[in-house]
Amino acid sequence: MENSFRGRAEKAYLDEVTRLTKGAVKFRIFWGQSLIKGNEVLKGIQNRVVDCGVVNINYYPKELLANNAINTINERGKNYRMLLDFYDQVYKTIPVMKDELLKYKNTPLLSYAVMTYAATATKPVKKLSDLKGMKVRSASRWHLPILRELGAQPVSVPWGDCVMALQTKVVDAVLSNIDSIRMTKMDETAPNIFVMDKFVNAVPFIITINSQRLASMPADIQKAFADAAVAALPKIASLEEKEFREVIAQEKKAGCKVTFMSAADLKQWESLKSLSENKKQWVKEATQAGLPNAQATLDKVYALFYKLRGK
Repeated sequence: MENSFRGRAEKAYLDEVTRLTKGAVKFRIFWGQSLIKGNEVLKGIQNRVVDCGVVNINYYPKELLANNAINTINERGKNYRMLLDFYDQVYKTIPVMKDELLKYKNTPLLSYAVMTYAATATKPVKKLSDLKGMKVRSASRWHLPILRELGAQPVSVPWGDCVMALQTKVVDAVLSNIDSIRMTKMDETAPNIFVMDKFVNAVPFIITINSQRLASMPADIQKAFADAAVAALPKIASLEEKEFREVIAQEKKAGCKVTFMSAADLKQWESLKSLSENKKQWVKEATQAGLPNAQATLDKVYALFYKLRGK
């Protein structure tokens, strides 16, 4: 959506391309999946339905098998900028990640993350253990074993039905990024906001361009696409920090009870066995699906993450 953090982050990059090319490259943007759906973007770019788009790797567990190793990261982060640098280095230093995209004629330009994760609940949540016994919805399959280990009951609900699910008590809480919680007004029904700012929501949203379209451009224009990412990253990081503060202030002003994850919560989170079990499960599934050296790929992803985060 144009009027969202995601939309503003994407436009920050596209505007940089236009600026650096002195207007030689301009974009006609189709917001809100008005041209192609989210799960059609990868092949839509491959087939030149569009020149550029934003690839959500969650939609492509088979096509982007190695990339989905990133989805298993549910660990303590450093800050939002660290996450942007992590994505940047993933596609520069781990060849298989970029190669998977190139196979579908998608050249990655810039990757960003959504805002901080939070639980919006109809019941009070003052600490992580308060999720025990609650029916909780999350979009990430890798959260399901985590929720079970915490004593919660994972419930599958389509995103568009989350508000009604909270209203009808089908679920007690929804895990999502804090800005989406605010935009969808889920917090009106579930005003107990537990902000999970101590760990990252690592799923990358990748702005890509059709590889042949990019190759057909003059060298200086191609360079501008790369330079625009360097210029846009700090702007996107600053935007996230600003909007995060604004969303939290809006939640408090609306009368929501906002609680931040504590050091004790983080310690409990990091002790969960399901974090390591998720890694093993991904390696098993990726190997069975035919990914060579799945364990080595996962190890490289985590080694890079830990290097940038710091132990």
